[in-house]
Amino acid sequence: MSALSERIKAVEPSTYSNSETAIEAKVVLLGTGKTSLVQRYVNEDFDNTVTTTVGAGFANKRIVMDDVKIKLQIWDTAGQERFRSMAPMYYRGAVAAVLVYDITSVSSFHAVKGWIKELNEAAMQDGDLRRMAIGIAGNKKDLEADREVSTKDATAYADSIGAFYIETSALANEGLDDLFMGLCRRILGDKGSKGKGEGAGDNKGESLDARRNRTASKTGQQKTPRKETIKLEAPQTNHTDKHGSHEKTKRKCILF
Repeated sequence: MSALSERIKAVEPSTYSNSETAIEAKVVLLGTGKTSLVQRYVNEDFDNTVTTTVGAGFANKRIVMDDVKIKLQIWDTAGQERFRSMAPMYYRGAVAAVLVYDITSVSSFHAVKGWIKELNEAAMQDGDLRRMAIGIAGNKKDLEADREVSTKDATAYADSIGAFYIETSALANEGLDDLFMGLCRRILGDKGSKGKGEGAGDNKGESLDARRNRTASKTGQQKTPRKETIKLEAPQTNHTDKHGSHEKTKRKCILF
């Protein structure tokens, strides 16, 4: 286990008393393989039968880093084209994002650029010019023999947009603690971005409170994410990925 991983500690909800407060941070997950990744990280479980996300899934992860309590609100967003128009609703209020791609699929890596553009556009439309903390995860590192995207290329792209890069394996449970540790460190402002790019990911070391205060001063008040409920129905589809996993689409989902 790396030094970074040793400094992140999972905290069960029961250990938080009502008098204790934690920093709440909304994190959105975008890309390919994110559902398996968040399931492994939050539930410490891996299921070969992956259900394609319809709309959005939601999970909490409580951690302590450097004596600071953090409650990550992790949103697993849908990637299907028919749900793209609803994406800005999920981005609203997010202070960080994880973009996941499959190292065995160069097309999934190219899609990351589209997600970055969409995050920036959503921030502008919402009148929120806050810079997000961005982590890029190259998943399925256990399939090295099938790699199509080099670590060098992925790292260079992450650096260019002010993000950081980690390779992960949801199957082997590798790199996940380091991924979310890096994200939390940027949220807290312990380590600024060194990238040359602008936009999402270029947080320049601002703390979460500083970004909130700056946003509030620009808008005159702090925005509160709205809760919306949407019922979706979609046809069921099935296919098999490189892990031999069977994927299926849920028919119904309630979004909040």
